[in-house]
Order: sequence, then structure tokens, then C-alpha cells
Amino acid sequence: MMNDLNNFIEQLNSCFTKGEASIKSDVIEYENGYEVLSDIPGVSKEMIKISFDESTLNIEVSKKEDGGNADYKLCERNHAFAKKTIYFDNEIDSEKAEAKYENGVLTIYLPKKPKKTTEIKID
Repeated sequence: MMNDLNNFIEQLNSCFTKGEASIKSDVIEYENGYEVLSDIPGVSKEMIKISFDESTLNIEVSKKEDGGNADYKLCERNHAFAKKTIYFDNEIDSEKAEAKYENGVLTIYLPKKPKKTTEIKID
């Protein structure tokens, strides 16, 4: 179900984001959380913004290079923008989320909130 929803969201976003780069990602579910691996080569970590809102992870990358007074004959890489949105159907403890960026791969760990069992007293 989660994979179908994410595929639908990706297709819908592509209708409105022509010309933007795509962030290729894998999502691995573990018993206690999720690991998101995203390929984002050629940028510094300062160019990456990660946010989590309710059940949605957002990854945005903006890259702007200043060529100064250079006389470009071809200029295809000075501005780039990419965005990835991933929906999660389990409750995520975003306060404990962790992220690292190494060798062009962004790794985000999103722990699941522990399930609470409540005992109900009988009157």
C-alpha cells in the first residue's frame, strides 16, 4: 500500500515538476524504523534540506553556481533543483530522526514510535 501511494505521488509530482531533477531513493523498513537512501551526487550537505511533516518526508536540493564573468558556450549545470516526497503509513518519531550525507548518498533513519499498550480497568 505504501509503495503504491509513493508511486502515485511521484507520478503526480512529475506532471508539475518538468525540468527538475529526480532524486532516486530506496526505503527499507525495519522492525523499529525506516532507512531512506537517496542518491544526490555533486552537492554539499548545505544544499540539502530535509523536513518531516506528520507522515511525509520531504527532501529538497537547490544548487546554484556563480560563474562570475565567464563566457559560457554551454551552461547546463549552474542551477539545479530537485525534490522528493515520501509518505509513511506508520507513526514516525521525527524528533529522533538522523541523517548523514556521504559520497553523494543521503541516508536518513526514521524511527517508528513505539506502540503503546494501555490496560483498561474494569469497574
